[in-house]
Amino acid sequence: MDRKPLSFVFLALVLFSATACADYKGIQPTASLYYTPYSTLTPLSPTATITPPIISTTTLVPTNTLTTTPEPGTPLGCLIINEDGKLYILSNKEFYAFGPDDDELDQALADHYPEWANFTQSVQWSSEPAKVGEIVSEASFDEKFALNPAVTLTTLGTSLDWQIPPDGDLFAQAFATGERLVRLWDEYSHPDHESVRASYPEVSNGATYALYVFFDYDKEKLQVWCETYQGLFGTSPLHR
Repeated sequence: MDRKPLSFVFLALVLFSATACADYKGIQPTASLYYTPYSTLTPLSPTATITPPIISTTTLVPTNTLTTTPEPGTPLGCLIINEDGKLYILSNKEFYAFGPDDDELDQALADHYPEWANFTQSVQWSSEPAKVGEIVSEASFDEKFALNPAVTLTTLGTSLDWQIPPDGDLFAQAFATGERLVRLWDEYSHPDHESVRASYPEVSNGATYALYVFFDYDKEKLQVWCETYQGLFGTSPLHR
């Protein structure tokens, strides 16, 4: 039997197999055949989202804060009869407090009594005409006494109904006012003057007594004084 035809067939089979294998090796798998990217996966069940509580940062602003100086005559608490039923207009501490300086006095007058704020007086102790703030401060501090200039100014202005003296000598009036107030305070407060205190059981302290006598026992005038003081300086004379 001739083997050549068989050899030829065998050789043809071998060549066919080799070609098929080469073609198979040339096929490259794609990514989509083996996996799906994680970002495209849809979760089987929804994931709960935890929302943190909202913390408010709003700052509450009080609505009853006094932001401006009240006008004279506006009461902030001028109950001149205290809880013991006694007359109480001014504390002793406020009576002798250092008080506002010259500029603060002038500003208070500019806000409420412009005529006084514009007034000047030639005085011996100053080379330049002095404004009311300086005049009142100088009149409130003497070798013999030291008085809160706010008390001097309010008392002087109230007693003059806020009219400049006709002679223009405001310093003399201010000094006389301060000197008398201090003398009346001592008249009531001196340890040896128990008889004075006993004669005025309706009065609570020396500062109140001084104003009470200065204004001739006129309680309505004392009410005006208290409200004017608060209007000028934005503070109560009662509670120090």
